[in-house]
Amino acid sequence: MKISFITDTLSSGGSERVITVLANKLSRNHSVEIICLRSNSSFYPVNDSVKVIYASNFCGDSIIKKLFWIKKYIPIDHTIIAFMLPVYLFTLTAFLFTNHRIIVSERNDPDSASLVRRIGRQVLLWRAQYVVVQTQRIAEKMPQYIHNRIRVIYNPISDSFVCGNALSTEKEDLIVSVGRLSPQKNQTMMIDGFKRVLNVYPNYRLEIYGDGESRQGILEYISSQGLKEKVMLRGRSNDIQSVISKAKIFVLTSNYEGMSNALMEAMYVGLPVISTDTSGARELIINGKNGIIIPIGDVNAFAQETVSLVSDEMKMRELGGKACKIREMIDVNCIVEKWDILIHSMDSNKV
Repeated sequence: MKISFITDTLSSGGSERVITVLANKLSRNHSVEIICLRSNSSFYPVNDSVKVIYASNFCGDSIIKKLFWIKKYIPIDHTIIAFMLPVYLFTLTAFLFTNHRIIVSERNDPDSASLVRRIGRQVLLWRAQYVVVQTQRIAEKMPQYIHNRIRVIYNPISDSFVCGNALSTEKEDLIVSVGRLSPQKNQTMMIDGFKRVLNVYPNYRLEIYGDGESRQGILEYISSQGLKEKVMLRGRSNDIQSVISKAKIFVLTSNYEGMSNALMEAMYVGLPVISTDTSGARELIINGKNGIIIPIGDVNAFAQETVSLVSDEMKMRELGGKACKIREMIDVNCIVEKWDILIHSMDSNKV
């Protein structure tokens, strides 16, 4: 089959990683291309068998030109897979009155979208044959009229990650987090909580990997709290497994998520994790068994649970050992097979 993925960029985000993993795997048996609406480069490796097209090379920055270009560019025999709300609203609009087969994928908590985009979702989703979401909690928030078209498929883990790798790695007095530097990820709450941890365990450091629009503001906040020697923004890493495996704990303080790739990766390699109660966390973590869940925005709970975990080496090892058992849920071959079955069903199951 011929598959056209549509995405905004191929930067270092979680959705972009999932697209490249799926495209690389599916290209073994299908003709696969990725169309990027904005960026002109890829952070993640893309196989030579996957064709990457940058719409800006043909249309510049004009969204209207891209709308007409993409409708003309993608043939009717291609299955279209559009990731992320703004991108799939664009895609559904472009192919509104055609017979193209379209799968869209919601990658975040639906409630986090703006009013205009929520209205757009409600109005346009009828045009999609299937809607793929990452958690059952997200599925329940989608428009009622398309519930029979929703499929829950978890994110796949990359082949580059080794299950349980962190369990045998020499540890430092280090807590790590990975995520875009943005208000959504609420790194200031993480920093506030970590400052309280330092009152009990002053030798610890916090390293945050990722980049984003809030970088300068977070740097200034770190400085204002007198934590320049204790909290480091490490930017992006091409080998995130190695840099997080040396830590004792992984933390995530997001206000909302779809399903956090960073959280999955940390659990997969065997790190004990503390996460706010976002959509994906509840499907990955059994609280107190393979990780710890805290209320969203609760600095006190974050600090208390972190101090409690740091003080209990046996608990950290136990949580990490059980965390990596999520491999059965997110095995890349299993996830790709689910996508493959869904794609093949498009011919025989017209909606």
